[in-house]
Amino acid sequence: MENVERAHQRNRFRIVRRPESKEVVNLKRVILYIGALTQAISFILGCYYMMLHLFEASESAKCYVFEKLGECHPIEYGYKEYVISIVDYVVFFLCPAAYLIGMGLTVTDHRNPAGAALRLWRSYYTLMYPALLPSIYYFLASVFWHCSTLDRILQHHAPSAFWTQVLSSSLGLLLMFYLLITQMLSLQLCHNFYKETEAFINYASEVRRMIPAMPHGL
Repeated sequence: MENVERAHQRNRFRIVRRPESKEVVNLKRVILYIGALTQAISFILGCYYMMLHLFEASESAKCYVFEKLGECHPIEYGYKEYVISIVDYVVFFLCPAAYLIGMGLTVTDHRNPAGAALRLWRSYYTLMYPALLPSIYYFLASVFWHCSTLDRILQHHAPSAFWTQVLSSSLGLLLMFYLLITQMLSLQLCHNFYKETEAFINYASEVRRMIPAMPHGL
């Protein structure tokens, strides 16, 4: 009887994650891959914009340093140029980097919750939502592109002459909408992973706290 009671206690406090079907696992993996790929592309664009701004600044500096103002045209940076540079840096570089770091830590902890001591780096997860900015930016740009195409058609009254532009803008709009929805689903998945990992670790700590109070142990 004592062994039976101990076996019941083991079954009661054993932490088991419900297995998911292969189709669900593959669907989650595809959503995460698409989200990560989109942010990686935004990160590459951010690196390109940064290098472009640095190149322009270096070329302007050469004109002043080597006094070749007659041979080159230095770029005068004003208030708007600095604001644009900062926005490009935040939207296309910092946000995707925060997303990729947050997703990587969240998925790693979810795969091995027993070894995840609720990292202090969890704060990166809160930066994943602002990472939607690049996707929203692309989606709004595609909306404006599609609307401007339709406006040109209405002005010229010649839909057949612009059918390729209508088709390309429509496909671009659908693609950006699909990527935006996928980004939102990916963020929700990471949010669920984080909550599952947190619940797992809290439950495990509660079980470890209750074990010494049990008769005969486990």
